Amino acid sequence: MVEEEDGAEGHIHDYSTWREVHSVFYAQVSQQESLVALDRLEGTSDIGAENGEEMADSREVGVCVSDGELVVLVDSRQRKTMSRVKAGGSSHTHWGTIRHDDLIGIGYGQQVLSSKKKPYRVFKATLSEFIYAMPRGAQVIYPKDLAQILFNLDLFPGARVLESGVGSGALSTSLVRAGALVDGVEIREEFANIAMKNLRSLVSPDLWSKYQIRIGNAYEDDLGSGYDRAVLDLPEPWKALEGVRSAISQTGILCCFVTNITQLMELHEALPRSGFTLVTSSETMEREWYLNGRIARPQHRMTAHSGFITTARVAPLRNRGLVQPTPDEASAQSNLDEASAVEENGLMGDGLEEVF
Repeated sequence: MVEEEDGAEGHIHDYSTWREVHSVFYAQVSQQESLVALDRLEGTSDIGAENGEEMADSREVGVCVSDGELVVLVDSRQRKTMSRVKAGGSSHTHWGTIRHDDLIGIGYGQQVLSSKKKPYRVFKATLSEFIYAMPRGAQVIYPKDLAQILFNLDLFPGARVLESGVGSGALSTSLVRAGALVDGVEIREEFANIAMKNLRSLVSPDLWSKYQIRIGNAYEDDLGSGYDRAVLDLPEPWKALEGVRSAISQTGILCCFVTNITQLMELHEALPRSGFTLVTSSETMEREWYLNGRIARPQHRMTAHSGFITTARVAPLRNRGLVQPTPDEASAQSNLDEASAVEENGLMGDGLEEVF
């Protein structure tokens, strides 16, 4: 039993009633404390808890959440929930539901409370975040590989790019965002529709005209001409090399993405025969690190192998005609390249060095 004084009268409350009162009080206080805790975790402060200052108004033009925008909601554990804001809608998170009407009009970087009174900070979704959560028809190329492809292509604003195997549109969106004019060739209409929808959901309308898709077969169809760059994400890219070689300029660059080693070997054999040279292949692995004070270690999970990226340049012209090496010449060149690589790695001589 707990006894309290209330003015001139004394009131006796049993434990269960006092517990209810305490719960109501705690709920009122914990809302403010939760917001302060998230601010401290992120090294920012929107709340003047010490001097009673009001939260700064950040509703500036162009930095506020609008209806239809793609946002990322981040909780105090750095867990992300992506959502398309829609008036009257809501998003379900690890810690309750967030009403979209509470998001519309607030500044990016500001906080909202879920139905369980947990704070979430709202950010504009990036292309990388969108790719991991985008609707898929086919498997997407991950951001770590997309970044490598864009640089391997030596892409520049206004470059005309031929793309075949558009899949779900991750590569298409990346190319358009980088300033390229992209013509896609996709054999499956449902994939083409998904790719177009995904691109238009993230790219501003003024860039929509820079992306075109036609339904066709890159192995058999005429792919056109006058392209600066070409990208293939196909099961058998070597079957499209002749058409691609005719479609890109003499200074063109080709990038191919394949997922297994047998595809890579077949592609490497076909590229020299189809008028390409300076062929290189690589894979990209990405590992984040955990840092907390003086604790620093690699994360237990990483994005390892997802595919091989092969880059090739158009072979030079000689006597106004394309030099097409015969199979014997291509084989001889391959053997020469292999011997050179062996020599450079120190494998020729008296001993055999360890190779990783």
